[in-house]
Amino acid sequence: MGKWSNIFWSTVLTILGIVCFPANPLVLTGVIEVETYLPLTIAGGVVWGFGMVLVMAPIVMFPRRGGVPKGKSFVSTTHLVDTGIYSVIRHPQYTGGIYAIFLTTLLLYPHWLFGLLGAIGTLSLYMSCKWEDQRLVEKFGDEYERYMQRVPRMNVFAGLMQLITNKKSFGFTGNGLDRLSDDGFQFIRRRSPGITKVNLMMLLQQTIECITMFFNEFMNLFYS
Repeated sequence: MGKWSNIFWSTVLTILGIVCFPANPLVLTGVIEVETYLPLTIAGGVVWGFGMVLVMAPIVMFPRRGGVPKGKSFVSTTHLVDTGIYSVIRHPQYTGGIYAIFLTTLLLYPHWLFGLLGAIGTLSLYMSCKWEDQRLVEKFGDEYERYMQRVPRMNVFAGLMQLITNKKSFGFTGNGLDRLSDDGFQFIRRRSPGITKVNLMMLLQQTIECITMFFNEFMNLFYS
């Protein structure tokens, strides 16, 4: 991306970020009147929190894992960061911006203008991610190209499911499930006559493995 193109898109994103900011100037000044709905407001708060976690990811992780020289900006990485949240998506800060600004504002103030501006802002951030990928390929070479093949650009849910699917071990041994009491088993069997103790133990183990797996993956996003 050329210098003037970079300036143009940066200006567009800045303007959209201000106009679509959750503490919205158009709504607060009375330019736009919008009806709010409590369920959407609550959802907006949750989405905003999730987005801000993603926005803060490189600020927290790059200085710790990216080999940033002392005194330099957090973006001055010297090696590729591909762990934690960066093993789920390649561009958490851009993705977080979509959630924390454009989607949050639309949920808080359901107005067609915020839907339109949010769509433009989302497209702009997506294109920015593509240009950023090109720059990082030039910076890190084949290592980044392999990283692109492993990890989605912005799809958090696809990235998380892919990461979980690729796990070979969940770190759970299931010790204790084999000690399922006979009384407890008979209580369950009276309600499900076809179930065996082995089937029940496998079902319980798989359930606990899934819960443990999701919890571990969530915690490891920033601390792995």
